[in-house]
Amino acid sequence: MSILSKMPERIKIAIAVFLFCTAANAGILDQKPSGAVNDFAGILSTEAGNSLSLLSENLFKKTNVALVIVTVKDLEGRSIEETANLLFSKWGIGAKGKDEGILVLLAPVEREIRIETGYGAEGYLTDVQAKRIIRDIASPFFANKQWDKGLVAVSIACADLAAREHNVALSDITGSEDFSGSDDASARINNYKPNAATFILGALLLLFLIGTRTGRSILSVLLLSLLFSGGRSGHGSSGFGGGFGSSGGFGGGFGGGMSGGGGASGRF
Repeated sequence: MSILSKMPERIKIAIAVFLFCTAANAGILDQKPSGAVNDFAGILSTEAGNSLSLLSENLFKKTNVALVIVTVKDLEGRSIEETANLLFSKWGIGAKGKDEGILVLLAPVEREIRIETGYGAEGYLTDVQAKRIIRDIASPFFANKQWDKGLVAVSIACADLAAREHNVALSDITGSEDFSGSDDASARINNYKPNAATFILGALLLLFLIGTRTGRSILSVLLLSLLFSGGRSGHGSSGFGGGFGSSGGFGGGFGGGMSGGGGASGRF
């Protein structure tokens, strides 16, 4: 007869409740990545999550740069800088030795975002550039709770800088059919023709953010930022416990990479 069978019923119930609560309250640092996109806050639509996952997988295949997107329910009393750095190290984002990892961490409750860069990514995604991405690209979307649009825009900006560092065209990574994740979304990208005012505004914004050599990148960002114009800004419904798409193309993205705290943070 086992020890458990000898216990009073009320003790068994107490143990069961304790174990349930412990599992339910597992902290962010106890979580394991299910892929490149981990929506623990449950704010991304399925379409956006799957598309971001494909973007990260394509970027990794072409450049070996690991772009990881994480949303959290709350920061559990830590600063977003500490949370991002600990999560980066615990998950080992990027290949060991090369350390070309980029973590985009969003905390909607605290209204904060962090772009954390690995040692190897600091040269082409500098602290100043990360700050500008947050201030000029992310914050306007997040201030209006447009989580899909904001994370897509931030991810594309980071991917563009990484791609150009490795002499890869952004269009090779964001190829509309693959990136869209659906026929409907792909059609919306291919059929969209921005008016002059929209194009000029977007071009000036991206030129200010990144600098020169942005010809095709400008158009790609403008088109892809409209990908989720009809998407939800509320809770997602992926049903995958925070993960999206297939992690098959991103398995090496968690290879022991390290970060020294480079990047930037911002509020919205």
